[in-house]
Amino acid sequence: MIQWFIILLITIGICSFNSQANTKYTTIRNPFAYGQSKPVVVKKIHPPTSPKIQTKQTEKKQLKLRGIIQTSQGYSALINQTSVTTGDIVEGWTVVTITATSVQLKNGDTEKTLHL
Repeated sequence: MIQWFIILLITIGICSFNSQANTKYTTIRNPFAYGQSKPVVVKKIHPPTSPKIQTKQTEKKQLKLRGIIQTSQGYSALINQTSVTTGDIVEGWTVVTITATSVQLKNGDTEKTLHL
């Protein structure tokens, strides 16, 4: 129980770290103790290193036109696994026009045309 309490204190940052970066131990205080409490010396726990987390902007999925259908209301397209019509947004791209064989997309100043 005390070990979990100490880990919790270290995790939420209620501890006073030594000024030396290479030390293996640190001193923490009990935030619930009234008045003077004895500091506790514990071993520092470093978070595990993990690979960089990719954001949506760095992932940039490739858009693939799967099909186009014509309805009484106009054309609809299937891009990746999303059904879209003119004006819809897919993966950050706005659908500008849909014809029988292609879909024109716009993202800011960049335009792209997907063909069947």
